[in-house]
Amino acid sequence: MIEREEYIERQMNYCQHYSVSRNKGIEIKCNKGVVIREIGIRNLPCVYGPGDCRNCEKYEQTPREKAEASHDDWQKVIEKVVVVLPFLSEWKKKTVKDKQYLVYGRYESVRCPVCEGKLHINQSSYNDHVHAKCETKDCVSIME
Repeated sequence: MIEREEYIERQMNYCQHYSVSRNKGIEIKCNKGVVIREIGIRNLPCVYGPGDCRNCEKYEQTPREKAEASHDDWQKVIEKVVVVLPFLSEWKKKTVKDKQYLVYGRYESVRCPVCEGKLHINQSSYNDHVHAKCETKDCVSIME
């Protein structure tokens, strides 16, 4: 895992408008509405640092405060995931007595180990992957 300062410095190399949305799966745009192909950038803007991005007239370097906030947000997500992953691993080990699981998968609502709210867990019968989402706003949502 990268250290806080390294993360912040990387973020500061990106354009602060970096965010990708697709329009009908054809055009790729940043959140300023710039169509990437129209400005001659082959890669998504700012993914590889400021080189290609600086060709864009809307390029603005990410300020340190925004990079720090981004790191702090990711740190909170990681802290939740570190709690919920072992919980889900144990949940998957539970014996399944219901023969219908083989056809329909398995579903259960349990107490969330992160916030004590209600965590909905669904395990696919096709590939055994688990999807889990807590009802509490901004808690956990995980898909294997």
